[in-house]
Amino acid sequence: MYVWGRLLKVLWQRVPKQSLDPLAESRIPLRVWFGDADVFGHMNNGRYLTLCDIGRFSLGARTGMNRVFRERRWHPVVASSAVRYRRSLKLFARFELSTRVVHWTGHWMFIEHEFLKDNTAYARVLVKAAVLGKEGKVPIAEVIKALGAELRVPTSEAAMLAAWQEFEGTFR
Repeated sequence: MYVWGRLLKVLWQRVPKQSLDPLAESRIPLRVWFGDADVFGHMNNGRYLTLCDIGRFSLGARTGMNRVFRERRWHPVVASSAVRYRRSLKLFARFELSTRVVHWTGHWMFIEHEFLKDNTAYARVLVKAAVLGKEGKVPIAEVIKALGAELRVPTSEAAMLAAWQEFEGTFR
């Protein structure tokens, strides 16, 4: 089940209060609820990816990306993701979801999500996404231009992301 109520709450509470630079980190406070947990009392592995949707939507709203997407009739799509689980988030645990753009190249944007409790990473998710328009994939440079921003590509994760893309190329 999708988390519509939680998405609306995050947007209602966070968006009007603070706008962000497109490369800034967005953090939102969350909690593990019954619908997030599996039979072992910790957050289900699939729920992490669903909550990442909320993180990306919040980041898009706070940076102005969502507005640009609506105006131009573009929409973001996830092409792939990689998850590293480090520790279990137990039922009712409070945590923060950190979301930030870590790199882009051509038509691809790479977004990192970290699930943090007491500033300790419990899980990390890397997402490879594209922006689609009527003509197909929109170059990320065009998205950045539409935001009215002059940004340099972050390079701290470039080598790791290049290896990931090479790995993805082995699938048909």
